[in-house]
Amino acid sequence: MKTLITTIAIIAIVYVPAWSQTGKPSSAAELAAYAGADRERVLFEGAKREGKVVWYTSVDLKLSEQIGKAFDHSAPCGPLKPASEIGHPAKGRIVLKVNGKVRQDGDLNQMIWNVPEIISKLSEMVELAPGDIIMTGTPSGVAATVAGDKIECEIEGVGKLSVTIGPPL
Repeated sequence: MKTLITTIAIIAIVYVPAWSQTGKPSSAAELAAYAGADRERVLFEGAKREGKVVWYTSVDLKLSEQIGKAFDHSAPCGPLKPASEIGHPAKGRIVLKVNGKVRQDGDLNQMIWNVPEIISKLSEMVELAPGDIIMTGTPSGVAATVAGDKIECEIEGVGKLSVTIGPPL
């Protein structure tokens, strides 16, 4: 799960925090979901019926330090795609390229847990609030990136996202 400050919609450059010892975040392509119901426990089926699920194409960045995936702007997200427009993706190619080279290539139907299972279980453990983003997992091929790397992510039927890793700030 990601909090609102870690996520950013369509951005050109993601800067690594200056406190990072490595300055080399790993990158991963992920389908991200936001169940926009404003109640303490969000069950996916109920959110689906109410039309409150929104999908994103996301690049999830992680540093090796303890803060891991929670630094500001560590989860750039592509354009919102309401479920009313694209349905509820259960299959579709998910690809991540770094500098034009494919690093990840899989399909949403290869996920260990499907999105309804992920959201249902997560909503039993924590309160989901408007603005929270649920990252659903990634294909194999996660690897470090460096300043200047261009990351391109695409999820079939959901969208595309392109970001560049900037220098530490």
